[in-house]
Amino acid sequence: MLKYQEAVHVASFLRRIASWDPAGLVRIQTKAGVAGLWATTPMGCLAFIAVPLGEIPDLALDTVVSAGRMRDILGDLSTATESNKEAAYPLPDDLPLTPQLRDLPPQGSWVPSERIAASAAADLVDAAISDYHKQVEQFPSADRKFLDHMAEGIWSRPGIAAFPLKALHAARSLGFLSHANARVEFSTLSGWKRLVTPAGQVFVNTNQARPKLRVI
Repeated sequence: MLKYQEAVHVASFLRRIASWDPAGLVRIQTKAGVAGLWATTPMGCLAFIAVPLGEIPDLALDTVVSAGRMRDILGDLSTATESNKEAAYPLPDDLPLTPQLRDLPPQGSWVPSERIAASAAADLVDAAISDYHKQVEQFPSADRKFLDHMAEGIWSRPGIAAFPLKALHAARSLGFLSHANARVEFSTLSGWKRLVTPAGQVFVNTNQARPKLRVI
């Protein structure tokens, strides 16, 4: 069972994941009345949200489903109605667990490194996007390879507390930095970096090779 606001939050998360990749997957885990949703992003990081359940399931769940299919099951949540104020939604068919969703961050005591306003992190991303478009305007005949190289140069710039700028871009795109006055926290544990926001979390495994961000 999901209450309306939680269902809206989940649907928004699923829409973004499916927009990046129509075949995108989410791993859903339940524990003690909370559902956690994990998804990969084109920015080479894991995104995570957690929502409370209206009732505790009899058995803990750990399954992988299609983000797009789950989004469709949630349906139109633009307006609260009597039927969706608190509703149970069936899960799509189980899908195979991918290596990207198998390797989840470790559990333990994360070491905090910095706390800042969400607006400051969002401003960094907006500045990078603006810089990219300014550079694109200077090369109107540039091919895809050159544009990708230019984007990679911008997103390789330092972020905050050694948290990659491109992972901040993922957080911004997912709406995790939309609460301008909220504080967001950066922390580390066992080769992983974490960004915690009121809307969700983003994790980067620094032991992995850095992927290229192709599109802004």
